[in-house]
Formats: sequence, C-alpha cells, structure tokens
Amino acid sequence: LTVPVATYTGWNLRDASIGNPDLFIGITGGLAGWTLGLPATAADRQSSGDPRLSIAERYASKEEYLRLVEESARALIDEGYMLEEDLEPVVERAGSKFDYFVGNGNEG
Repeated sequence: LTVPVATYTGWNLRDASIGNPDLFIGITGGLAGWTLGLPATAADRQSSGDPRLSIAERYASKEEYLRLVEESARALIDEGYMLEEDLEPVVERAGSKFDYFVGNGNEG
C-alpha cells in the first residue's frame, strides 16, 4: 500500500444494472475489497480525468518501483510485521502487478 500501482478499498460498488448503484458492499455484505489500477501514463490520466498520479509519474522505471517495494517490505521485516522469507515472493508479486497494470493500460 505504500508503493501503489492501484487504489485498494475494503468495499465494492454495487453494479448499476442491478439497482442501487450507490450502495457499498463491504465485509458484511458479500465480496470484500476492490482494486482500481492507476493510470499507466500521464496521457491516460488526463484522457480519463483521473485525479490520481499515473504509474509513470510515480516511478521512473519498473526497477525503481521494485526497489521502493523492497525498501518498504524490509521496513516491515525490521518492525516485525513481515517474515524475511516472504520478501522475495512479495517483490515478485509486486513486479507482476506492475506489469499487469502498465501492460493493460488500465482499460475498463
């Protein structure tokens, strides 16, 4: 969460096609959590009107992103919130998420 490629929430919006689109569906009402990828580039952000900084505006490269993820994870290890053995899988998963959100262009 400290080195994002998406916005993560603990709730879902109800689909407008089934009515009451402003109803939040949270932990007590079904599926919990929603992920909305950040725009891949500044052009994507501007064309969609998304106020969030794009991935390209946040990170100069995938390597920089992964370095920041590793730094954040190491801080969690140092504070006792994460195991050392989980570091490599966490960084690998972050790399996959980076590729997914940049590669897809966040359409839809």
